[in-house]
Amino acid sequence: MTGDYGWRKSTYSNPSGNCVEVQIVVAARGDGLDHLRAACPGWSFWRGEHTRSYWAMPPGGDELIDAETAEELTRTVTEASTR
Repeated sequence: MTGDYGWRKSTYSNPSGNCVEVQIVVAARGDGLDHLRAACPGWSFWRGEHTRSYWAMPPGGDELIDAETAEELTRTVTEASTR
């Protein structure tokens, strides 16, 4: 990925001493999702670099929410978090 956002790999040692490599999503500046990040701590929000779709994953990662616009994602996440 270009810039300082997108998917990046992070390597760390777990408690057993094994080296573990994971991928984490990092926020893209100006993606229009900062209000959701502030309102929903623990959730992951991002915009697909190639698909241009907006995505959200709640804590625990039990569902993946997608939307065509940031406004649609906001509406869907609000509905999902009130269930």
